Amino acid sequence: IYYTDSRSGKKRIVTAAEFLTNIQSEIPAQLLRALDTPFMVGVYTTAGVRHPFLILKTTSQEIAFANMFEWERKLYTDFYIPFNLPGDQDSFVNKFDDLLVENKDTRALKRDDDSVAMIYGFADDKTIIIADSLDAFTEVLHRYQNIR
Repeated sequence: IYYTDSRSGKKRIVTAAEFLTNIQSEIPAQLLRALDTPFMVGVYTTAGVRHPFLILKTTSQEIAFANMFEWERKLYTDFYIPFNLPGDQDSFVNKFDDLLVENKDTRALKRDDDSVAMIYGFADDKTIIIADSLDAFTEVLHRYQNIR
């Protein structure tokens, strides 16, 4: 994502911290400071359905891991509008559960029908993937692992 200065016309890359601040995320301050500059927002499409995802890099796995648990309380709310997530954003507070995906520990927010409404996990020690579906998370994880 590029930011273009309206006066000078100069473009620069938006940092992960700027992106999350601009969408008014309630990410814990310690985690925000531990984010590395590069990040990726994308969409994975399968069977005609678009699934947004976010890849964040962190400078400290320890800080990221601990603070992701805290961010869970607001994660769905933070991405409700930017990811165009379905449902009532207030009905998913504090309901993330452990889910093993491709031999990776993840945390998933499930709907009443047991489908995944949101999922996050670490692709490696310093890479966090957040997605709106299990299929999107798995596909992004596979592609990330294959380019490394």
